[in-house]
Amino acid sequence: MIGRMLVMVIGVSVAWCGEVAALDQQDLNRLMADNACESCDLAGAQFARMRISGSDLVGSSLNGADLSGSVLFNVDLSNADLRDADFSGAVVQTTQFSGANLAGATLAGTVFVGADLSGAQGLSQQALNLACDDQRANVSQVPIPFALPICQ
Repeated sequence: MIGRMLVMVIGVSVAWCGEVAALDQQDLNRLMADNACESCDLAGAQFARMRISGSDLVGSSLNGADLSGSVLFNVDLSNADLRDADFSGAVVQTTQFSGANLAGATLAGTVFVGADLSGAQGLSQQALNLACDDQRANVSQVPIPFALPICQ
């Protein structure tokens, strides 16, 4: 846990030099200290090419966040605002999206590995066609019927 947090703290502090004004600094500090930040304002955050593991971001706003090329492992994004977030090239493993709003999210090249998309909102088949599933993603109770291509 300490090792994971250290990687996250170093990555976040470097990535946000000069961009902290777009975020709530107290929320960012809370995330770095606790690896959890429920209902936080992290809109526009730059998490590109980071490993985010075991974080609790339930109900947080990551509207427009850049998560491209990142690895998300066991992250709870339930009820999070992920509108227009960029997940392109990300590996999303055992991550919870129940009730999350993914309208306009970029999913090109995203690999879902056992992720829980049940109850996720705002998904489009067009966006999902650019992602893939390892055949373990939970897509039950998604408001629209869709197919997630199988990873090759």
